[in-house]
Amino acid sequence: EIDFRTTILKDFEPNVAFLVNFHNIWLPDCYYFEPLYAQLSVDCQENQLVQFVSIEINKFPSLAKDVQVNLAPEASSKLPCIALFIQGKEIRRMPVLDDNDNDDAKNTKVSALDKSTLAHFFELNVKPEHLTYRDKIKPKSKKKQKESKSRAKKRK
Repeated sequence: EIDFRTTILKDFEPNVAFLVNFHNIWLPDCYYFEPLYAQLSVDCQENQLVQFVSIEINKFPSLAKDVQVNLAPEASSKLPCIALFIQGKEIRRMPVLDDNDNDDAKNTKVSALDKSTLAHFFELNVKPEHLTYRDKIKPKSKKKQKESKSRAKKRK
C-alpha cells in the first residue's frame, strides 16, 4: 500500500504511466484474468512508457477506498478493475466509474476481454507520439525531481 501511494501517486516517474490491476485473487474472474494481464505486460515490454502493476486490493481497504474500488461482495462483478495512472492521476479505468461514461464500458467485465481489446482501450499498442493522453505526461519540476531523489536515497 505504501509503495503504491509513494511510487504511483506521489514519486511517479514523469514520463511513465502505470497500468494497475486491482483484483481479489479468490474471485474466479480475477484468478482467470491474471495470466492474461501478465501476458499483456510481456507483450508490451517495448512500450517503455507503461509499467504494469498488480495489487490484491482486498488486503488494502483504505487504498481501495482512495482509488474508489468497491470491496463489497455485491460489487465483485466490477473486479478485476484496471486503471491507468499518469503523474499520480487516474486517466482511464475499466470498468468505468462515472455514470456519464459509455454504458458498454461501465458494464464491461474486464475478465471477459482479450488482450487486443485491453491494449486498444488503454492505448498500449500506440506509438508514444500518438497517445491521446500524451499531453498529460509532463516532466516533473526540478524541485519535485530533487525531492524524489532525496526520498529514494532515504529508502536505500
